[in-house]
Amino acid sequence: MKNKRIVFLSILLFFLGISSGKALTLRLTNPRVFIKAKPGDVVSGRLRIENPTSDTLQIHVEMQDWRYTSYDGAKNFFPAGTFHSSCSQWISYAPDDFVLQPYGRQDISYTVKIPDDARGGYYGVMFFQTALGKVQQEEQGVAVNVVGRIGSLFYVDIEGTIEREARIENVQIENSPDRFLFQTDFINVGNTYINAKGSIVVLDSNNMVKIRHEVNNIYTLPQDSARLSASVAEGLPQGKYLLVLTLNFEQESTPWVKEIDFEVDAAGNVTNIVVGG
Repeated sequence: MKNKRIVFLSILLFFLGISSGKALTLRLTNPRVFIKAKPGDVVSGRLRIENPTSDTLQIHVEMQDWRYTSYDGAKNFFPAGTFHSSCSQWISYAPDDFVLQPYGRQDISYTVKIPDDARGGYYGVMFFQTALGKVQQEEQGVAVNVVGRIGSLFYVDIEGTIEREARIENVQIENSPDRFLFQTDFINVGNTYINAKGSIVVLDSNNMVKIRHEVNNIYTLPQDSARLSASVAEGLPQGKYLLVLTLNFEQESTPWVKEIDFEVDAAGNVTNIVVGG
């Protein structure tokens, strides 16, 4: 069904640190846009925004830059062109201002012009911003425009130049009778984003699975680091083990795999941790 293609985004709006008491709900068909293109290419597409409410909304569209502020996917936003890896200034779009009628919809056409010297990954966000009208604050006797926005993130990979590479550092494995803990730092050493989810599997010397558990999802740009972890409410007995960390990178079909050998001694302590190449 058509509605299954629509992501519902609700924005709670604040001004001067005080809630306006109103919430803006808009529907955006493409909260993320992934583009793979060659240097010099021109790529066109379309976004759709829908108003499922009885309010008439004045919408302004603008491009900005963004960066992850945490490996859990939290972001900050900056003026277009702030970063070398910005694609915001490559993107033209229309319309940039329009009225969204009650229960109406609007298509926004965009064109991305890839520079001839582009290499690696580039990022931007197309914001759709609206004012909810005048809100009276009685204590100060002033009217304030309450502004809310939703955005569509752009990820642009330049074909033939992408290096989606990573390494792990500071591997920590802890073991006790009632807990097994795996932690490591994941470092994005490539030239484009890596968003990933995955799991660990621990095998004993007979290749029997002793532990299987998901790790936390991570979101990184080049040179970012993220802490991967998995905690299980059971420990391992004495023996030799192989831990296999498998991550599935978004937009990639081949899993990223790292093997780690370790031992558990008679006291239950982890020794001889060796990370494979």
